[in-house]
Amino acid sequence: MELPKGELEYIHFFCGNTEIASDLKEREPQRAALYKATAGLLRAYANIADEMDAAGYNGTLCVWPATKASI
Repeated sequence: MELPKGELEYIHFFCGNTEIASDLKEREPQRAALYKATAGLLRAYANIADEMDAAGYNGTLCVWPATKASI
């Protein structure tokens, strides 16, 4: 399966064709995993939000090095 790249591809990846109820049901585990991961990320941030300096955050923008895959 090819990874989604744009908004419509993400909708199809997580919901399928939204007019077909079975597509929504089939992709429910993908949506649940996304929601669970997002909630975990938000909880992790909330736990260290007041201690960003101690966590090593210095306020600069983090930019990942470009790779052939991201170009």
